[in-house]
Amino acid sequence: MSIKKFINAGLMASAAMAFVTVTNLTPPAYAAGDGGAVTTTKKKVVKKTVKKTVKKIAKKKKVIKLSPYKSALVDIKKWRYAKAAIKLQSVVSKDPNNADAWNWLGYSLRKQQKFDDSYEAYQTALKLNSNHVGAHEYLGELYLQTNRMAEAQAQFAKLGELCPSGCEQLN
Repeated sequence: MSIKKFINAGLMASAAMAFVTVTNLTPPAYAAGDGGAVTTTKKKVVKKTVKKTVKKIAKKKKVIKLSPYKSALVDIKKWRYAKAAIKLQSVVSKDPNNADAWNWLGYSLRKQQKFDDSYEAYQTALKLNSNHVGAHEYLGELYLQTNRMAEAQAQFAKLGELCPSGCEQLN
């Protein structure tokens, strides 16, 4: 991996450490009469030293493993709705009382135009928590997408009841 890739990956400190390692080597050998060009052998030594340092740093980098639920939310933020739905189906199969997971499952299914399955997921979320603001908001959006205006207005009214002083979902 090159120093440039480290910088691009946000590992500026690691790249700086690799640079320090390289610059602390003995001064380069100069060929006679070549105006100070670094010899090929020295270039190879520098390159190998940088690679070894980079590998050591990469091994020390901690990898954070997200729960399936949090990983699904990341997928949703990146518009990977099919992947999110698979992860959320796993979550709700293990924890069927998780209203938030049911809500996000409905959301990811709705974004895939799977309206019937999405509706069922929202209904499950609302059975678990009848005041789930997110489920009311997204169920209202489902109704709008399927041209069910009266039901969409009912969800909007329910949000008004749940958020009398206003909330993000009403915007």
